[in-house]
Amino acid sequence: MRLHALFSRLAATGLLLVSLTAPACAADDDDTVARLEHLLGYLAVDYPDTVSNGRVVNKSEYAEQREFSQRAIEFGRRLSGKKEKPAIEKSIVELARQIEKRASGQRVSALARDIRASLLVAYPVKTAPAEAPDLARGAARYATECTSCHGTTGRGDGPAAKGMEPPPLSFHDRARQSQRSVYDLFNIITLGVDGTAMRGHPALSRADRWAIAFHVANLPVSDEERRSGERLWREGTGRDQFRHLGQLTGQSPAQVLARHGQPAERVFAYLRAHPAALARKEPALDFSRRLMAQSLARYQANDARGAYEAGVLTTSRTLAEFF
Repeated sequence: MRLHALFSRLAATGLLLVSLTAPACAADDDDTVARLEHLLGYLAVDYPDTVSNGRVVNKSEYAEQREFSQRAIEFGRRLSGKKEKPAIEKSIVELARQIEKRASGQRVSALARDIRASLLVAYPVKTAPAEAPDLARGAARYATECTSCHGTTGRGDGPAAKGMEPPPLSFHDRARQSQRSVYDLFNIITLGVDGTAMRGHPALSRADRWAIAFHVANLPVSDEERRSGERLWREGTGRDQFRHLGQLTGQSPAQVLARHGQPAERVFAYLRAHPAALARKEPALDFSRRLMAQSLARYQANDARGAYEAGVLTTSRTLAEFF
């Protein structure tokens, strides 16, 4: 009777309806956000190749960019009513307007990335796998799912690629690939790309999609770059910039280079090929030495307060990490 009375009261106030429908709404929102940020990512990377000095240089690709911007507006309207929604919608409309004006690639890319960042803050979604992916499995799944179009080495020269318009991408296109994060690639694998032969693979497990995304992300990088990154990582470079998988999947190589410089970019390349390295703790002695060196450097720079704080940090972080 008490349970019946509670349900009756909840139904009368409308709270029962909200509680029963909330999970479905959240799921719908996740799908909308994923598709919207997927479109924004594509606009950020691909639009610059369609326009130069206010003139269209690739009519079919430019038409696709215009279409994508209109779809982005529609997905923006579908977002649930959070306080950030009006500003995001307004920014997407402005993005479409800039594309119609044939604005510079730099301007459109920057605006698309800013909107995407705001979107993911307001509507958080999972942008990293739960654990380090199995890269060997990623290579195997790539072989069965992707080689017919993209080729065995990822150069877009598979047996089914002949006559495709647009042709399959080469994953060795360094300029293009440097603009894409592993999460971008995961979304492309999941959702596909409308207007192309690239279909989505939602039936693959999330683990497989993440593994393929990591495999593809590693294709344009040389072994020497990865070896250089490994040496730097072992010396302590990048330990503060890369502490969890989300920092590997959510950034593109170009973003890492711009934010942290070439050494960090090399470390980034190594870690994307060996993501399990993030789960391995730095040897305790090396860890302590590195932090104490930071403290000494501050002392030598006449920053006594900074040296003291770094020394305290050394002790507290060493205890937290290793004990």
